[in-house]
Amino acid sequence: MRNDTKVVLEQIEAKALKRGERHRFTQSEDVMAVERVVSMDEIMTFFKASELVNMEEGQLIFGEEDSEQYFYGVVSGEIHLFCEGFGNSGLELLKVAGSDECIVSLSAFLHYFAVGPQTFGELKLHAKCGQSGNYYRVPILELIRYVREDKRKMNEICKTILIRQQKFVLGLNDLTGIAPRLHTQSYLDPNYTPIDVEPGVLELDSPLAHQAFEGLQTLFQLPLEDRRLCWVGVLDSRTMLLRRFKQAKYVFYLHDGMVACTVSKLRRSYNAVQFYLKGGEMIGWREAVVGLDMDIQFQVADGAKAIVVAIPDFVVRSHFEQNPEICVPLIAKLFNRYGLPARQICYALRYTHKRANEVIYKLRFLLDAEETKSGPSVRYGIIEKGDWFGMVAMYTDSPQVHRTVVCDRYCDLGIMPRYVISVITSAFREAAGYQVDYMARCIHRDYENTPLDTDKMHDSRFQVDSFGLHTWRSYRMVCVYPSSSEIPAKIYCDELARHHTCKANVVTKQDAMNSLRLSEFTPENEYALAKWLVCEEEKCTVMFIIADNDFNDLWNETIARICDMVQVLVTLHQDNHKPDEVIVTFHNEISK
Repeated sequence: MRNDTKVVLEQIEAKALKRGERHRFTQSEDVMAVERVVSMDEIMTFFKASELVNMEEGQLIFGEEDSEQYFYGVVSGEIHLFCEGFGNSGLELLKVAGSDECIVSLSAFLHYFAVGPQTFGELKLHAKCGQSGNYYRVPILELIRYVREDKRKMNEICKTILIRQQKFVLGLNDLTGIAPRLHTQSYLDPNYTPIDVEPGVLELDSPLAHQAFEGLQTLFQLPLEDRRLCWVGVLDSRTMLLRRFKQAKYVFYLHDGMVACTVSKLRRSYNAVQFYLKGGEMIGWREAVVGLDMDIQFQVADGAKAIVVAIPDFVVRSHFEQNPEICVPLIAKLFNRYGLPARQICYALRYTHKRANEVIYKLRFLLDAEETKSGPSVRYGIIEKGDWFGMVAMYTDSPQVHRTVVCDRYCDLGIMPRYVISVITSAFREAAGYQVDYMARCIHRDYENTPLDTDKMHDSRFQVDSFGLHTWRSYRMVCVYPSSSEIPAKIYCDELARHHTCKANVVTKQDAMNSLRLSEFTPENEYALAKWLVCEEEKCTVMFIIADNDFNDLWNETIARICDMVQVLVTLHQDNHKPDEVIVTFHNEISK
């Protein structure tokens, strides 16, 4: 017999309490209730690509690896969703799906209760056949395609699927004893009046949901057929919305209110980063925070409410593939939010699609210079390579400090650079009045994390932050400094070579002139210099170009153009240089 909701919750709570955990699991509604609108047979008949399969008890339906391949519907039998690693024990039963119920990858990882990050740890989810029977199986991509093609029964079909799945999206729980309260009172407007709506998932045709979708149109036009794949929820202070699993891919739009977001890492402990979303802003589950395997919590302040639209990222991805030109205003809005408020966070957005080149050059020139109200001045550029592109933001906290931020390569849609590292050195500040902050990128998933052993660092002029360092083998950095920085540049190169087994080289402006066979440097031969920076010194990972004072006089006229040229040449001359990326920074003379 099937275990109903209360039995499952009681079993989980009993096991948790037996292990000495005092977390409480409460239920504000029957989250596993199924409202019959149309039958499973009707749904699967509509999806022409479905196949009827017979599975035996105990057969693995999906594991963590292939969970996004199929949409499963139960004709007869049961599907059991298990979680491995729950509360330091073995397998735990999270859900039982019986006849006329479905498990789809987009919902299988959204739990019907929310608990604090300390409860779960690393989770692995599996679905197994709990009882022999017949099951419909539809490829996710086919499901999406048919959802968009047939308008005749789409309202009924989508309503059925959403009713059956939305119950797992929002967990309304008493958070006392489960997760620490966020300090959320400070950002509330004294005149704030919460909306008079009960928390929960809204009907897509409700007035509030319609208003939320209308607000979303200011960022990008979401077709009506795609709205049916989204959900709109009202959050209050009792609600914590967790995004823990890589498979649970959503982009969130906050229509009204203000939500505190806390981002923490699961594998490595470090202080959580907290920031706020305001009405009209978006956030992706892969927000731009250092580290992988993040846990993002959304929480509303006491006495407040918020309306949130959750858009599956495959909807956003498809929408941008068809309309790449709308990337320009959306990226601008996302970048301008808070103006990069912290060194650990760099808001970025990049998409993997074939038509990226259609907008890449628009972005390069449209996102040129922007003054933000609450942040530093920002100059945007583009990194382009192959089938991806990323944003580069060079921003200044003051006229004396220049920083360059480079996004990473990632094959999925996301709103974050995968692992932003920062190396802070005081060598230039001490020797020549410089303060330099390098924020580089890891170019691939299987990055090599090489923490720096600070105990072995006896040189006080070389300092690193607490997040550790990646290997520098994947980068090529070209840094241009005035001639007075030659000595600290050599010191810095020695430190890099000693701790990161990479080759760093110091090259004077005269070296570049000799290689280019130029008698003097002028704006007319800036392209030649950019090409030389990309194609020469292939075995050198980090190269410092020491320029004298007359070079600095050309900063406003030529340096920005050289930076753009170098980024383009990275793509044009991929076969001519070994490194996977070229990062170019130019620093003006700074008076002590």
